[in-house]
Amino acid sequence: MKKKRKTIAEQVDELLEKATHDELKQFMREQSSLNVKFRNLLLSSFVQYNADESKEFYEKQIKAILRSAKESDGSFDWYDAGQVSDGVDHLLESAKKQIDNQNFKSAVLICTAIMEQMVGAFHYADDSNGDIAYAIEAAYEMLYTLAASQPAEDIRKTIIDYALSAVDKRVYADGDWHPGMLRIAAMLLKTEGEIESVVMERDQLQRSEHDMETAQSINYEVILKTKGKKEAEDFLEANIANPEFRRKVLQRALAQGNYSKAVLTAQGGVDGETFGAGTQVS
Repeated sequence: MKKKRKTIAEQVDELLEKATHDELKQFMREQSSLNVKFRNLLLSSFVQYNADESKEFYEKQIKAILRSAKESDGSFDWYDAGQVSDGVDHLLESAKKQIDNQNFKSAVLICTAIMEQMVGAFHYADDSNGDIAYAIEAAYEMLYTLAASQPAEDIRKTIIDYALSAVDKRVYADGDWHPGMLRIAAMLLKTEGEIESVVMERDQLQRSEHDMETAQSINYEVILKTKGKKEAEDFLEANIANPEFRRKVLQRALAQGNYSKAVLTAQGGVDGETFGAGTQVS
């Protein structure tokens, strides 16, 4: 009878059982010296043991990835952008792991470092495949999810301070992430100063259709924090043409068992009809 071939996982497990602790450590030292991707993966995977963790720590890793992909003239094409994406994907996976382990500060540092460095790469990279934009969006979505999860005060303050600073400095001024950062800040509002900062920046948004909807979403968060749930829900109803608001109203109707309203709300979205007091921004 032919002997069953071992799977890759079984071969790895067998090797790890036989290799000594010192041999494994030496292997990791050598690979970290030779392979930038491996080194970055190792450092970000065990970040809980790094006393010097900071956004700059991750920025250095991303800059190393970018340098390794650049052509002699300092630019890189769509193929090189794909290589950069592969390296940054390891950091994105590490951020997800940190969130799963409730190490939220590390996740915030990783995500903000990725966003800033990848936005900078737009100036000299061919991103026709969308690899760089995907990395930014993935990092942004993790930040957004953290903000929406009602994090503890230290994480709330870390995220809102970063978001307001990024908006003020227009770090993401050339993309949808600029109003996106303002939305993140709006979800985390707590103090009068934070509310004033968000409202001031909201009033400076460009009046594209996308930014109008963002301004409405910010208004909703401000009303919810300052005037309460009833007035916030009234605002949703009055601006139900906003797709995000329509979803909220539909979800609330279903949760309350008000199925006739749920049907009307859903039908309005399909037909493009609205009901309520129209669209209000301020």
